[in-house]
Amino acid sequence: MQRAVIDTNIWVSGLIWHGPPRVFVQRILSRQLHSIVSAEMVAELQRVLNYPRISSVLLKRGLV
Repeated sequence: MQRAVIDTNIWVSGLIWHGPPRVFVQRILSRQLHSIVSAEMVAELQRVLNYPRISSVLLKRGLV
């Protein structure tokens, strides 16, 4: 299985918009790609997903 370190920007873009970042997120969620993460990366992603602009988009799309 392929492994990749996915940047926070790619995670956010892949969750919200279409395009190449979405492909990475879909491959991870379908277990075709293994994402390598650290505790710091998870903390950063949680912080960014809680930004008002980002969280409102996620809420509108039913992702939270």
